[in-house]
This record gives sequence, C-alpha cells and structure tokens, in this order.
Amino acid sequence: HVQLFRLLQAKWQCYDCYARVCMSLGAYHILSAISYYVIIATMSHYSDITTAFCVITVFMVCNVVIGILDVGRYLVHRVTLLHVFGAIPVYLAAVTMASTIKLDVVE
Repeated sequence: HVQLFRLLQAKWQCYDCYARVCMSLGAYHILSAISYYVIIATMSHYSDITTAFCVITVFMVCNVVIGILDVGRYLVHRVTLLHVFGAIPVYLAAVTMASTIKLDVVE
C-alpha cells in the first residue's frame, strides 16, 4: 500500500502545488477586496479615516503573513517587499478617499 501511495503521489504532486498557488492568490484577492470595501464603508458612510487605515493595515499584514507561510522563511524579504508594493494601490485609494472627505468637510 505504501509503494502504491508513493507512486500515485508523484503523479498528483504538480496538481497539489497548483491548488496551493490558486488558494493563496484567492486569499490575497479576498483580503484586498475586503480592504476596498472597508475604505468605502468607513470613509464614505462613516467618515472615519483612522479606522479605515488601521483595518487596511491589518489586512495587508495578513497578506504578508500568508505569503511568508506559503513561500517559506528563506524569501521573507522578497515576499514582504512584493506585498508592500501590492498594497500601494489600496493605500492610494484610501488616501484619495480621505482627501475627498477632508475637502467635503472644508467646503
């Protein structure tokens, strides 16, 4: 039974790797989508800028942690750098919304 399992494991190992990559990408995109939702919910509906930035930071740190857990400890600096660059659009959207809210308050 053990030999049969090892033989079959070699055949589905590439599919297992592909499934792990897909699940990681799905998790990254879900966390980013939730971040955009938090931007809209907290800034436009509640006008709370600080909470939005705090929650966005928590989700982006979760992205980094998932990336480190998936890739491993050997490429921590590269994974962190890639996720920091990936978080730039989320923070740019938050800064844009925050400046819009501040302009509405001033007017």
